[in-house]
Amino acid sequence: MQFITLSDRLCFFNTYIPTKGLNCYNWCLKIEACSSVDWSSSLSLCAKLLTTACKSNNTLDMHTAQILTQILPVFTNGPPDDTYN
Repeated sequence: MQFITLSDRLCFFNTYIPTKGLNCYNWCLKIEACSSVDWSSSLSLCAKLLTTACKSNNTLDMHTAQILTQILPVFTNGPPDDTYN
């Protein structure tokens, strides 16, 4: 009886290692230290971060800014109050 081991069938793929984030760690520390007061200010902050990340062309910063833009306003303050519409 012949056994096939895992080491006989291993394939080595080139792994993608993202570039080091230039700003994303500092952004998260700044958000933790001084969070936004309301929904619109947190959304405005995220838009500025996304603009900065796109200008720097750093992939990790762009991904971080995109995630922050999607979740930070909701986590920080909840959805906007639409009772006045």
